Amino acid sequence: MKRVVLTAAAAVLVLPLVGVVLGFFALQRLANADNLVRQLEDQFNLRAEVTESHVSLGFPTRLEISGLTLAPRDESVDQGIAPSDRPPMQSVASFDFIAIDLRTFPLLARKFVIENISIERPSIEMEVFADGTTTFDELIKPAPASKSRPPSGTKKEEKADGEGALGVVKAGELPLPTILGTLSVEDANIVTKVAKSNTTVQISRCIVHLTDVDIDPKALMDHNSANLEMSAWIGVDSVEKNTRYLDLSMDGSGAIQPFNMETGELDPSLSAQVTVRKDSWIDTLPLLDDMEELIKQLENFGVNLDSVRLRGDFSEDTTASFNAGRRFLKMTSDFMIPVDENFIVLQEGSWLNAGKNDHEFFVTFIASERLTRRAETEVEKFLAAQVGNSIPVGPIKTALFRSVKQDDFLVLRFSSKGDLGNPEVAALTPFGDVGSLLKVPDKTLEDLSQQADKLLKGLFGK
Repeated sequence: MKRVVLTAAAAVLVLPLVGVVLGFFALQRLANADNLVRQLEDQFNLRAEVTESHVSLGFPTRLEISGLTLAPRDESVDQGIAPSDRPPMQSVASFDFIAIDLRTFPLLARKFVIENISIERPSIEMEVFADGTTTFDELIKPAPASKSRPPSGTKKEEKADGEGALGVVKAGELPLPTILGTLSVEDANIVTKVAKSNTTVQISRCIVHLTDVDIDPKALMDHNSANLEMSAWIGVDSVEKNTRYLDLSMDGSGAIQPFNMETGELDPSLSAQVTVRKDSWIDTLPLLDDMEELIKQLENFGVNLDSVRLRGDFSEDTTASFNAGRRFLKMTSDFMIPVDENFIVLQEGSWLNAGKNDHEFFVTFIASERLTRRAETEVEKFLAAQVGNSIPVGPIKTALFRSVKQDDFLVLRFSSKGDLGNPEVAALTPFGDVGSLLKVPDKTLEDLSQQADKLLKGLFGK
């Protein structure tokens, strides 16, 4: 009897260990470089290469992948040609090193539950098309069912015409059942060409940490979230003008929902707050060019602000909050850009759809104290030259500035919409565009004194 008990106890201890070992060997076979390529290509609409892969058993069990490269799917994939015999490919994404930590005990049931993922030095080059989709979107779509290779020892299923067309990745189609823990991306470089606006966005030196990652494809209502911490350099270039619009150094945090709750599709939405550092700079945006031109026209009313440049280095750190999806960004707070003692404020509610090259911005220019005083002095000189000594200019100047001063600072408001490269920019006034207002003929002395309040309200806005 004693021997039976000992045998049973040994079985209780040994059988789980045997199960783990068997699961480990199954994972090891799966993680063989060629087998890993096959699994990726059977799952997604892409071609893959892997330099090396390795599995180590422990707590957790770790899968390490070196030299993963992804490219558009081609005939060599569908024909089942061995990776070593394929022609060269044009890479869309590459990853120097990936480490995936798996919970060990689920290997008993041959289940692979991800605990942590670490990605080092990813490099992605993609294009955003006119409809907002990207070249990278094509890679992560499900493999065409009519062309994907059958697993070893099985027959390929016949599909009806039209069946197996490319779709989008849905939660239920993920190859692994659960992701729970952290995902870290170190030193990422992403270059995106936006076809419709003919601009290039480059994200470099990017570090992303997703913590408390909780994704269960079968229970998205309760398991579809992660917390985000990030830092990066972001540059925006005009391909047509061969010049850089802006260069931002930022870091921030937020919350992300990876899958659309209604459709179950991979469609991340992000709510974040970022700090843009003072070593950032902004230059030659078409919006700012047009704003400068409108400000220069104020010299027709004695306000010579032609030396104002709405560009340059950020003079201090500043913060912004926004909601973003794959193609859309909307400001959820005012974003104050400090440049040369002045502020440019991208107002809450402003939005951008980069894929469709569309936007609607509301922008406020807040002049420095020095510039405000200069504007007041120039207007006073202008009025004195017009009215001489017959009418006190003080009350007229006060009326002129009543609509354009806020907390003792000169404030001008603008709107911008449409094509990012050729925006429709207007100065917001109660009576319409300041550009049309500036075309009115010179006022007589009597008309100027009587209409001062109305004129400047219309000129500058409330």
